[in-house]
Amino acid sequence: VLISRDNDRITINIQGREENYEIIKVLEFNSNRKRMSILVRNPITQQLTLFTKGADDVILPRLKKTHNSTAEKYVNGAVYEQVIAALQDFSSIGLRTLCLASKNVTEEEKNDFLAHLKVAEQHIIDKEEKVEKVFEIFEQKLNFIGIRSLSL
Repeated sequence: VLISRDNDRITINIQGREENYEIIKVLEFNSNRKRMSILVRNPITQQLTLFTKGADDVILPRLKKTHNSTAEKYVNGAVYEQVIAALQDFSSIGLRTLCLASKNVTEEEKNDFLAHLKVAEQHIIDKEEKVEKVFEIFEQKLNFIGIRSLSL
């Protein structure tokens, strides 16, 4: 649960304990992307994490897929078909859904992302398209967190 946020810090409650994070970069929502992400650093562990939320049709294809020995498709322990069924159940009763995902990021990956983003942001022609391409590459191989339903 989000407790507070300012320009460079975010505080959330995870299962009863507060955690603070330094905001590195916000990848803003727009109607083309249908998602937003935030890259944060835990100031205690120094772990970098990308959190992403958005429409199921853009989040699910970006998930890191795993398979077990019987070849069932899994999304971080949840059977993919169960995730789809839950999404359909929520939408059938008129709820809007958001999928939530994350991934740990290395310092090298962060630096590469920020360097590519800086180059893309310097373009005058097709700047938005180039920035979105950098975001697209970075927001891959995510780990499924869950689904949030919201009333319309």
